[in-house]
Amino acid sequence: MIMSCVAGTIKDRLLHRMGSRHVAGNSVDDALQAYEAFQHKGWGLTLSPWKRPEESPAEICAHYVQCLRRIAHLRLNAQLSIKPRDIAYDMDLLTRILDLASEENIMIQFDAQEPNGATLSFALLERALKLHSEVACTLPARWGRSRDDAEQAIQLGIPVRIVKGQWKAGGRGCSLRRCFRELVAQLAGRARKVLIATHDETLAAETIPVLGNAGTPFELEQLLGLPLIQVDGMSGQRIPRRVYIPYGFPSLPYRLRDFKERPAILFWMVRDLVGGNRYKVVV
Repeated sequence: MIMSCVAGTIKDRLLHRMGSRHVAGNSVDDALQAYEAFQHKGWGLTLSPWKRPEESPAEICAHYVQCLRRIAHLRLNAQLSIKPRDIAYDMDLLTRILDLASEENIMIQFDAQEPNGATLSFALLERALKLHSEVACTLPARWGRSRDDAEQAIQLGIPVRIVKGQWKAGGRGCSLRRCFRELVAQLAGRARKVLIATHDETLAAETIPVLGNAGTPFELEQLLGLPLIQVDGMSGQRIPRRVYIPYGFPSLPYRLRDFKERPAILFWMVRDLVGGNRYKVVV
């Protein structure tokens, strides 16, 4: 029992250290400082506070409100990513966020967490649209339900952010890349806008032209701390880019077990472990 607890503690510390490379720091100021280099290049920003275990839904809501105020004050090309589970799917807390977002005309991006909360998130999103028209969703290509969720997003007329996803949920029996490509093809020419969130250069090269040729507005989103991919020449138009910058509690943005489909993950893992604390994070 003691050895098991010790092993668990060591594992948690290692994962915390590795995850620290992907958060800008402990505060929104750290995140905005990290964004400066990307802002000079004309990149947009997705700002996201990552919940610490001890923080309450009300405290997370306060972080979201603070982010919106800073975005508005600095007049940034930015959107706010929220995790509905972290505010306990509470409509009263969400209303506080939406009222300010609507007043400042800032996009609210509903992030995807565990599959069991997806139905609650979409129900909350539909209610949110009655208060603020600038709301978007995130669809993990790995999830079996994402094809149906994509149709709902098209009907709602909201932007869609596509990620590979970290949890399986009724898998569709296809490789991650194939599932991702199929989801992009489903949205091309039909969705209001699509954000391609990937560091897989091959996948980006395969999907960005599909959206460009269909006339669908799109952006390529990159996560802070992962190697940036080269996208010039992938489409007949300029590739607009956005950086996703989290701050707060470190977490790994990839699954170690996916290395068979994405060998680069092994390099990321070693780099994150050895490189450790790249930004102002208290580990």
